[in-house]
Amino acid sequence: MPITPRLSVSVRESKSLLAAGREKLRQQHDHGIRGVQVGNQLADLLDQVVTRIFEAALYEIERSGGDQLRGQVALIPHGGYGRRDLAPFSDLDLLLLHHPQAKNVAELARRLLADLSDVGLDVGFSTRTPAQAWQLARRDPVIFTSQAEARLLVGSTHLF
Repeated sequence: MPITPRLSVSVRESKSLLAAGREKLRQQHDHGIRGVQVGNQLADLLDQVVTRIFEAALYEIERSGGDQLRGQVALIPHGGYGRRDLAPFSDLDLLLLHHPQAKNVAELARRLLADLSDVGLDVGFSTRTPAQAWQLARRDPVIFTSQAEARLLVGSTHLF
């Protein structure tokens, strides 16, 4: 008997949402919707999926006795995902920005990456404080450009 991992409700629902949304976009494209519109609608769909996974992870960590993270983190799409410039199976570049004193950030990052992967997304993921993000951007033009194309998806506007 094969062993199958048990996926959380948020992962199962997100997988279904993503599959249905991608199928709808494929049908719309087959009927003449332009690629730019497909990319924008795909970004909207992925925003819903990623936000759902993020909120579920925060809830589970806080419910299990972890510190309140809600005001201490921000999830930031950058690069092509930040620009909302996506092809049907583009990777997603995400930055988990966090307050330097925030606890349970590593657990949140681990959970996000695992759950997004379980949903079927290819994710480029980094975890940084604002100071770290700034220092890296000053030293590396590729990181600078990627972060210049960033937007806040969910979390602390102050931190972003």
